[in-house]
Amino acid sequence: SACLFKDDKILFAIEEESASSVADILERRARANFFAADNGLGALENVASALSRRMGWTDEQTDQEIRLYQSRIREDLAWREE
Repeated sequence: SACLFKDDKILFAIEEESASSVADILERRARANFFAADNGLGALENVASALSRRMGWTDEQTDQEIRLYQSRIREDLAWREE
């Protein structure tokens, strides 16, 4: 899924579409949670890093965004284990 959102597309989402979270980019704009084989987890670090630089996040904020997206994906996939 890293190929779903290259740096220029991430920056476009942030600067032109006002994306402000990892979930906003990977779920709402790329729809990676539905259409990427890895649910966007392969692009997660790259997206979080780009957002962190543009939004001025601390390492803690960036890590929190990563954990939040990972948690959302786990919740989305939980039905498969039931």
